[in-house]
Amino acid sequence: MTPETAIAETVPTFPKPLTGEEIAREAMASPSQRRLTELQEHLSNLPQVPCPLDHEFTNQFYVRTIHVPAGTLVISKIFKADFPFFISKGRVSVWIEGEGVVRRQAPYWGFTKAGTRRIIMHHTDVDWSTVHFTSAKSPDGAEAEIIFDPGEKHPEIDASIINELKDETL
Repeated sequence: MTPETAIAETVPTFPKPLTGEEIAREAMASPSQRRLTELQEHLSNLPQVPCPLDHEFTNQFYVRTIHVPAGTLVISKIFKADFPFFISKGRVSVWIEGEGVVRRQAPYWGFTKAGTRRIIMHHTDVDWSTVHFTSAKSPDGAEAEIIFDPGEKHPEIDASIINELKDETL
């Protein structure tokens, strides 16, 4: 055995890291996320509430702020990478896969994991901002880079989650 062979045999091999697209696609395969896709399709047939977006770019960061009126139910986008979020105004109930329904009130900040999607009930008017690392310089370019679209149809979600989200108890 040559010294080069000995070194090669002792260096562990690691699986290739998943891309953001692969992380999101894998996460969307869960039964809960498949049901959430069906709910989202159903809700898209109902009258939509305008939720204005503000877009800011600085260096390689994209800050996206959504302004959501009280009483609005939102299913979040599916992002390809982890990112921080900030609730600067309002009170919400959020369903998170694996955690159930949690209550959040401004001021609040946290992190969202790649491939996750949430159902959010806005009990008051809410300002919710996210910060994303991107090379894009426009909202369309940034969204194409950071947001995953599952584009699949699945069975419906359990209505008990919606009832729990409507509960305003913090």
